Amino acid sequence: MQKVERLDYLNGIKVLAFLRVFRVHFLNIFYPGFYSLDPSVFHTKHGVEYMVGATPLNLIIAGKFGVRLFLIISGFLAARRFFMTGDEKALSEGAVKKYFRLVFPIVAVNLLIALAMYGGLYHNYEVAVIADSVDLFGNYNRFPPSVWEALREAFVGCFLTGANAYNGPIWFIQIEFLGTLFVAAILALVGRKKARFVVYAAVCVIFVQTDFLAVFVGLLLAEIFYHDYKWVAWLKEQKALMWVLLAGCLLVATYPPIGDLNDRLGGTVYALFPAKVMLYYTAAGAGFLFAVSALKPVQKLLSMRLFSWLSKISYCFYLVHFPILCTVTSMLFLRLHGRMNYHLSVVVCYVITFALVILVSYVMHRFVEKPGIRLAEKLTKKLL
Repeated sequence: MQKVERLDYLNGIKVLAFLRVFRVHFLNIFYPGFYSLDPSVFHTKHGVEYMVGATPLNLIIAGKFGVRLFLIISGFLAARRFFMTGDEKALSEGAVKKYFRLVFPIVAVNLLIALAMYGGLYHNYEVAVIADSVDLFGNYNRFPPSVWEALREAFVGCFLTGANAYNGPIWFIQIEFLGTLFVAAILALVGRKKARFVVYAAVCVIFVQTDFLAVFVGLLLAEIFYHDYKWVAWLKEQKALMWVLLAGCLLVATYPPIGDLNDRLGGTVYALFPAKVMLYYTAAGAGFLFAVSALKPVQKLLSMRLFSWLSKISYCFYLVHFPILCTVTSMLFLRLHGRMNYHLSVVVCYVITFALVILVSYVMHRFVEKPGIRLAEKLTKKLL
């Protein structure tokens, strides 16, 4: 058995991941051309959207890559304690804790969303019409609200079916939750057996076209990190190779999310590759984490105190940022539109929105998430 060491650099990676998600959602509102690469919705001269969205500069956005990083880390953390300590009880405890740690902030946010809808505070459609982003932003929350339905989505739907009518980004919760359960089940059944490698391979093949693949890749990373494989140690000693791997994975992460429409990638390096968008992001995320695990300078950078603090509110940040975009940000933009330059109004909205999301996330973390974590600990002890 080994002591479970702290991997503070994972905090920095989580922060970079959720910032990417926020950035891509914000840009999808006001500059949908970054995502779609459709000239008819460009808002800048000289096709800046295309110059960024269809080149390695897309790294500054790469929101879908950020989500896959989250999922890989989830699978990794779900498995690492078992591999390091051999504690099978940790698997069942982790599965039970997972639900209670996730659910209370979702309930709180969904209730606030329902109340905001009752109050007519959702103005995302009006903004989307102005910004030509109806498909990406305008169609959310355009239905009669129901507190009962919001609660059902929060307590059950988002966990089991990926229901996300009230808060679009919480589709992610189903993958996060069920993926963690799958990892726990796999390790409980074959975690100590040589046959586990056959099971790993079968599971990856079965789920290769789903987001669950990223969670299982996290499990594989935990496997190779904590079993003292000589080839892993040798690879990590090849620092030049690890820097190349890091750079290469970041380059792969820039593959445009609209890759299934290859006609929009004509003339770019991405046109040479099959449109396997999610597979690219998952592979890039795995390689990125492997490279970082071998590069102390990068780990030191990602372990800064600022990243550590931001990582504490990362989950709440993920939950609250989209409702704020649909309400406060949208109302602010409607007030500014026509009174100042389009791009300047977007910048003002970005600065104010980001500050507000940080503030609300902190409040949610302190008064909802932290009490929920303490309650999860107590319930786990009683149930197991």
